[in-house]
Amino acid sequence: MTHERLAATEDLKSELNWLTETLISERQATIAELEAIGDRLVSSALVRSKSLIDHFFIRLFQLIIFIGVVTAVSVLIVKRGHAKKNTIRTHH
Repeated sequence: MTHERLAATEDLKSELNWLTETLISERQATIAELEAIGDRLVSSALVRSKSLIDHFFIRLFQLIIFIGVVTAVSVLIVKRGHAKKNTIRTHH
């Protein structure tokens, strides 16, 4: 009977060791998967943020150019108006 108990105990120990090793390897695999997912998420977020920043600065540059063109056209219109008034006054 003692021999049977020892054998059963050894079987349980070996099963426990196998189960522990399996759990440890599965845990390590899960951690590796989670790290890979985290890396992909961070990489994707960086790409999106760089794209968004580039888009923002391109739009800002376009706005500055637009304002410059509108200002230049407005100045030309005002100068023409003043020039016409001055030529009309000088002729009369």
